[in-house]
Amino acid sequence: MMKKIGLLALSLLVFSPAMAQSAPQAEDPFVVDRTIWVQPRRMVQFMTLFDRVERPRLEALRKDGRVLWYRISQPMMASENEEWDLRVTIAWRDPKTAAEKFDARAVKGRVDTESALMEELIVDQRETWVRETSRPGPSE
Repeated sequence: MMKKIGLLALSLLVFSPAMAQSAPQAEDPFVVDRTIWVQPRRMVQFMTLFDRVERPRLEALRKDGRVLWYRISQPMMASENEEWDLRVTIAWRDPKTAAEKFDARAVKGRVDTESALMEELIVDQRETWVRETSRPGPSE
């Protein structure tokens, strides 16, 4: 019996640090990449709507502290292949915060018809959890 307790205690000592290292730290943000493909020749219209609908929403979430930072990326050169058109990387405070529903009424000027039109221009979109190996600086 004592031998089993000793082995159990030893295994806890050995495995606890390994498990603690593999688990995300409390201060690590929950980062999600949203990759978007837009209908051909509609990117200018999509970005106009994105700037009116999504940017204010992201900025409100950042000011509220739910989003720590966000980054919006586009490929430098357009191509006719399956390359993505827009990538929005969002660092949420934590997974629970990312899952909470955002109250769109908190953002003044958001128009539901513009949001619906923006969604119609999207051919496909995917969200992927990612691990950031470097973090943006304070100016980003």
